[in-house]
Amino acid sequence: MTPSDSLTPSNTPRRAIWWTLAAIFLALAIGSNDGRYSGAGMIWLSLAIAGASAGVFAPSLLSRFPDSRGALNFVLGAGAVIFAALSLASGEGAFWATFLGCLALCAVCAAILMRLSRLASLRRALFPLLVAAQAIIGVSVIHGGRAVEQNSTRMRFQVRNDVQIFAQEAARSLNAGKNPYSIRMPNVMGADLPFYAAGATGKDGKLPFGYPYLPLSALFSLPFYWLGDFRFAHVFALIGAAAFLAYARPSSTSKLAATLFLLFPSTPFVLLMSWIEPVVLFFLGATIFCRFRAPQWLFVALGCLIASKQYAFFVLALLPLLVSEKEKWQTLLAKSVGVALLVTLPLALWDVAGFYSSVVEIQFKQPFRADSLSYLVTVLRAGGPQLSPIFGFLALLLSLFFAAKRSPRGAAHWCGASALAYLGFFALNKQAFANYYFWPFGLLIAAVAVALPGEKEVATPEITNSPG
Repeated sequence: MTPSDSLTPSNTPRRAIWWTLAAIFLALAIGSNDGRYSGAGMIWLSLAIAGASAGVFAPSLLSRFPDSRGALNFVLGAGAVIFAALSLASGEGAFWATFLGCLALCAVCAAILMRLSRLASLRRALFPLLVAAQAIIGVSVIHGGRAVEQNSTRMRFQVRNDVQIFAQEAARSLNAGKNPYSIRMPNVMGADLPFYAAGATGKDGKLPFGYPYLPLSALFSLPFYWLGDFRFAHVFALIGAAAFLAYARPSSTSKLAATLFLLFPSTPFVLLMSWIEPVVLFFLGATIFCRFRAPQWLFVALGCLIASKQYAFFVLALLPLLVSEKEKWQTLLAKSVGVALLVTLPLALWDVAGFYSSVVEIQFKQPFRADSLSYLVTVLRAGGPQLSPIFGFLALLLSLFFAAKRSPRGAAHWCGASALAYLGFFALNKQAFANYYFWPFGLLIAAVAVALPGEKEVATPEITNSPG
């Protein structure tokens, strides 16, 4: 643990409250239309960006709110109750009446659990029981989804979307000893729909690329493919990420933050749609856990994180916040990049051209999606021009620059500042959906989970230093 983590920066509970509110708003943005564009979704997204910005740069805006662990725990608990109610009320016709009823029920259950948690043995068991319950629910969701997919006459290849067929074909190729970057993926979405560049689909109905993600996500899912469905890997990844965050700096706050993560209302949707963000979040959780509990393995976890999806390497820009001493972060950078290359290069070098076209080139050829939850779509729908996604990169770079200059050091600030940078990046880009925003949601929760010392850590005076 570096000095910046053993000391508590000024306004840290308030920063964490802002990050919690941002995470709640972001979940509501995603849930408003399953992560696609909607007016309500853009309002919630704007509030999420405002909350994340305040947490990074202006926590004192909550100066009238108690700056304490108790206040933070109250906000986390309220968020968990809201998430649980939203999950129970989803799919009902009279939504608001059902939601309010579920909200009251969940509030009563939360009050009962709060009373029962006064028993030390039960308090220790509550979070593991929640993890077990979420694992069962996740497996059940996938089993139910498989039954629908296999019996549906509307789904081509018995899959819901292209990401699912990408992962299945990659696992099948690896299982057969073939390179998933040397194959061509079938287009299950339809050649006349705006999911790919014009003319991308060949006459045989296949796309001009193989597995469009980095190798680690396919390798991570392969054992679960052998068990019947690669998406079981995503259930494991989510509960693993939550456990890492809960026990990195064990406290009531960290477990409440992990609970909020587990109760994310759109989790069943994310699992069924087969997006690989759960794998990315697993390695985020592992990175945070190693940062506090196993620093000798931090370079391995961070290396796997940046090798899990193309956009993840941007977190390296704020590495001095994660480990403050210059010589340490530079060493960590070199060793982590080495790990990332170690898990990526074998398949990449096996077919360099196939890897480049599948992982790199396809990203630049992706079309503008008018159903994205993005400000660019807002401008377009208001009668304005179709703006360039360069605005997303500018927002990302500006956020990283100012966070590096002004944010205090510490793992929580690394996560919170990264979340803000990615929110700007996606909100001003040509494609932005539920899975994209699930990543900054996880970063916000991670920031909250490790913002305050664990229950067994020694309290020390406050500091307000920043890397600049």
